Amino acid sequence: MSKTVTCGTLVWLREVSHEAGTTFHVVENPEKPKDVDPATAAAWERNGWLTPAAGKKSASAGEGA
Repeated sequence: MSKTVTCGTLVWLREVSHEAGTTFHVVENPEKPKDVDPATAAAWERNGWLTPAAGKKSASAGEGA
């Protein structure tokens, strides 16, 4: 299974803007418009630009009134 990341904000990749909610495939040698290299995906994660993975629970899950 290939890794994907979904941006939670507008990002620019290879001089093209991509809206929030765009999903990218993480590959070693990006060739397609929605392919991103692992280093860029890691930088987006460090900057907080990715949405949480669907399989992960947020820290606030289960909390509430």
